[in-house]
Amino acid sequence: MSYTYPYQMVSVATDLIVINGKDVFAPSEDSILLIKRGGEPYKGSYALPGGFVEVDELPLDAAKRELMEETNIEVNKEDIVFFKMADKVDRDPRQRTYSYVYDIYVSEEQAKQAVAGDDAAALEWVSVKDVIAHKIPLAFDHQEILDEYFTESGYINYN
Repeated sequence: MSYTYPYQMVSVATDLIVINGKDVFAPSEDSILLIKRGGEPYKGSYALPGGFVEVDELPLDAAKRELMEETNIEVNKEDIVFFKMADKVDRDPRQRTYSYVYDIYVSEEQAKQAVAGDDAAALEWVSVKDVIAHKIPLAFDHQEILDEYFTESGYINYN
């Protein structure tokens, strides 16, 4: 038996704001992990690590999996914190996509393990200060997400 659904389907994804907080007293010295996309759309552009949620997994599990696949950073699910749902209609040119956006602070040891993998062509730890100043063009709606994140978290006060 086949079934045809008369409504457009949407995709669910995750995006991760990965912060390497070197000094709790100097947040302007923190860095954020960005990947360089290996495929379209936005091939060669910087983006937050993340990807699509598989049909049989929860968004938090997908976030942990995607972080490991794209960056080689292993984290505990309990350390990943929900930030927001990104739901702009045109946020992904391929299809209508909702994204669970999470943040996680990683240790210097974890940060040193970061290696690009899966569909990440490269990765780079970038100064939070540079991201706040829009010095690095980002794919999708990731700059808007980070602007909101840094404003709400108080980082903007360190710009």
